[in-house]
Amino acid sequence: MKSVRSRALVWTRRPQLSFNLTSHLPALYLGIVALSLLPYFLLQAPFKTPDAAEQFAKALAITSGHLVGAQQANGHSGLWVPRSIAQLFQAFNNVGPVYARNFTLGEHLHWTGSQVFLSSTHSIITPFTSSAYAPYAYLPQAAAILVSRFLNTSLLACYYLMCAFNALCAVAVSYVALRLARVGRPLLFGILCLPTTLSLFFSVSQDGLIIALGALVFGLASRFATASFPDYRAYLRAVIAMDVVATVLVSARFVYIPLLLLPILIKPPVALSGRLAPAGRQGFLATLWSEMRARRTAILLSILCVPISLAWTVVGFAVHYYGSVYPGASVYRQLRYEGAHPGLAANAILSAISGQSRLWWESLLGTLGWLTVRLPRWVYIGLTASLVLLAIVGAFQHPLERGRASNTATPGQSREPTPTLLPLTWTIAAAGVIVLSCLLIIESQYLIWTPVGLGTVLGVTGRYFLPILPLAAFLVPQIPVQLRRALSNGAVSAVTLCLVVAEATVAVSFLFAYWLR
Repeated sequence: MKSVRSRALVWTRRPQLSFNLTSHLPALYLGIVALSLLPYFLLQAPFKTPDAAEQFAKALAITSGHLVGAQQANGHSGLWVPRSIAQLFQAFNNVGPVYARNFTLGEHLHWTGSQVFLSSTHSIITPFTSSAYAPYAYLPQAAAILVSRFLNTSLLACYYLMCAFNALCAVAVSYVALRLARVGRPLLFGILCLPTTLSLFFSVSQDGLIIALGALVFGLASRFATASFPDYRAYLRAVIAMDVVATVLVSARFVYIPLLLLPILIKPPVALSGRLAPAGRQGFLATLWSEMRARRTAILLSILCVPISLAWTVVGFAVHYYGSVYPGASVYRQLRYEGAHPGLAANAILSAISGQSRLWWESLLGTLGWLTVRLPRWVYIGLTASLVLLAIVGAFQHPLERGRASNTATPGQSREPTPTLLPLTWTIAAAGVIVLSCLLIIESQYLIWTPVGLGTVLGVTGRYFLPILPLAAFLVPQIPVQLRRALSNGAVSAVTLCLVVAEATVAVSFLFAYWLR
């Protein structure tokens, strides 16, 4: 009888484990992706995402060994494609003011039934838009083209296979990022489930993999921001991992180069910092000197990654063109204009920020198709509220789901993770990276797409901000860990319901935009 009573007493003193939905976000993300197969893979009409024809042509050029577009007599470069593919582009993506109205179900059936195969005879050239981009983010699409050639499929079947390969790679990288993330995981989950993100995943665009790489950089940063490394080798592996992923991302789109600052912030082993402190000196400067010496290798690696990440941009754009295809735009004349009229150029950028911020925000959340399929207003409000709520939930003290038990827990009391605050340096760096990257995005579009001297900026869309948006999780003040049970499960459940409703709305919008006309 005594043994039974003692067993019952021991059982009641065991820590009560509560179900934490935040720790299951990677699996929940895969469920959202499975639901998105209907709207984005089946109902989203072919060649309706931004620059889809040029993205298709870029992947096709890579399979032939043409990593940079062919030069034309007028200085622009482009991509040579077979005439049959050009006809497919014309059928699905006829150039006009309203791109979404150029597609009918009859055309879809016609091109599905016609056996127009991939050809190696090049006969027409497309605009330059994607010809200078680095090939890394096009490897899944290029692999799909090679498989289509081997299987001798139709062009439209090849297109859908490219979308599937692109989605598999982007979702796999995003899933790994979610598994790695600690601080800010809920916000990362919400960003990866946005309609714009999933639409680009299920397309032939390189933007899908670029967004996934941005998520992976954040996942690594979130994991290493509060990590304590046992030795110098573990610290160096973390620095190299972040540098490699950030370099690949910057090589694909140079405007994210401020991300190379983050690996420098990873804290080296405490023993190493103390050993490198100047003998007989104390205070802030001595501590700073020791930290800089401990981070010396990380600083050198990040500096080395800068020219490596910019190499393709310099080479690609040098071969690419010396002007711009947009009427009145010219990179070099725009640069001279900025130098001569810095005030007017700054005013144009400020005018774009103030006048187009709503358009950028809505296209970041879900202005689909070729920026022509708008969702109901309440969807944008719901998605915005979801991101804000997830950012707050994700600001709980690290770690959320599995942590060391608190040393102050008494027998019979639930054990909480040991709180670990996010260092202030990471918050400041995240703010700097976001601001600098946003300015580079706007400036790049001002140089390439905006006519010289225009009082605003053309070409900026919300999808360009998605790779750096997860860093906003570092800017939210961390809330006490005691609120975890009160908020996390309910917030994530409500946001998940909102995302499911948004996906259903996207399906209906695609149905009416492309199929029921």
